[in-house]
Amino acid sequence: DPASTEPLASTRGAPARSDNDLGDAGFPASGNRKMGTGAELRSLQQMFSPDTASARQSPMLQRVEERLQAQDAVVYKLERRLSEISGQVMALTDELQLQMRKTLNMEATLVDVSHKLEERSPKSSSL
Repeated sequence: DPASTEPLASTRGAPARSDNDLGDAGFPASGNRKMGTGAELRSLQQMFSPDTASARQSPMLQRVEERLQAQDAVVYKLERRLSEISGQVMALTDELQLQMRKTLNMEATLVDVSHKLEERSPKSSSL
């Protein structure tokens, strides 16, 4: 937009400001914010009044709202996927613990069988 690169004209005869002098939302970056003219204030009131806001949304506001809705949809999908993965991890953790218990039980059984076999085998020292 070529108009946005030109210095902004002041409504009260003060020197023109560039876009760099503006902070968030188009307000001057310094603390020297002055009240606008009555027409500007009425225009802002009309623009942000609840009665006419939905009827006269600016295209920029509509794009922002569309982006927010798209982000909400993405967040919902990510939260849902995170919940699924969390459930899968919990199930795998339970399965791993079960397998560890089975392995420990098998090891204990193997040690018992090994001891019994050693007791039954003939002693090599008696030869």
